[in-house]
Amino acid sequence: MVFLAGDPDITPITNLINTWIHIGQALVGSIGALSFIFAFCANRKNAPTKLGDG
Repeated sequence: MVFLAGDPDITPITNLINTWIHIGQALVGSIGALSFIFAFCANRKNAPTKLGDG
């Protein structure tokens, strides 16, 4: 049987995992920003325009 002389090179796998982690973080951040903007716009739409409108 042939044994590996050293540890296997896991750099490509870790690079792939890090890439997908960064893509996930970017998606979560952009969705969070969009939901914040949507909530802000919805709040501005329903805000009273004059004092005393309650």
